[in-house]
Amino acid sequence: MTRAERREREREQRRNDIIEAAERFFFSKKYDNVSMDDIAEATELNKATLYLYFKNKDSLYATVVLRGARILNNMVMSGVEESRTGVNKLWAIWYAYFDFAKQYPEYLRLYNFFFSGRFDVENTMDLGKVIHAHFVQGLMDLGELANLAYGEQVRELMELKVAMFTAVKCAIASGIEEGGFRSDIDPTEAAALFMLLMEGIPKMGAEIKGELGRGGVDIQRFQKDTQKALGSILIVD
Repeated sequence: MTRAERREREREQRRNDIIEAAERFFFSKKYDNVSMDDIAEATELNKATLYLYFKNKDSLYATVVLRGARILNNMVMSGVEESRTGVNKLWAIWYAYFDFAKQYPEYLRLYNFFFSGRFDVENTMDLGKVIHAHFVQGLMDLGELANLAYGEQVRELMELKVAMFTAVKCAIASGIEEGGFRSDIDPTEAAALFMLLMEGIPKMGAEIKGELGRGGVDIQRFQKDTQKALGSILIVD
């Protein structure tokens, strides 16, 4: 191994150590209660060294969020690839998302917080424009993200986000073509409804959970009942 290769390996190891430490802090504390000083101390590095790897705490946070988003994407796409029909592909996405929520709740919490508006991501790009470019023009130009402190991470996060929407829309379109879903359904609108319901259940507030609980309905039952309601809208009688 050359000296240059050794330095590069050490640099990559140090970067991974920083990400691992940051992940532990972000999993155990709220974003505002974590500081770069905390992470520097945990990795036994000075804060100036952290900034050689990550421009700021936002960039580091986005990197941790991206870790979870990649896992989610892999779970969703694996479910899609293992399914043959559009109907089965759609429910495979549904099950994969809730499996992810159950197995990786902290990653999901960080992911939801990142897209909550706190980081001004939605104001930095026009998500509708991105989806339009992806579906209509067959391209995806996310160059406007380059000026963000965490532009590269957001670029990939948005690609993964749109990829999941695309998978949902394609599953619905295939289901319509195969005769499993109603022919009068617009795939884009149905995909939007599907995503809103799927992503909304894990983000449900404590007050709504409490009301459901008082009615004898837990989250698992609500998830299944929501799936049935979706099915009654989409599936041919």
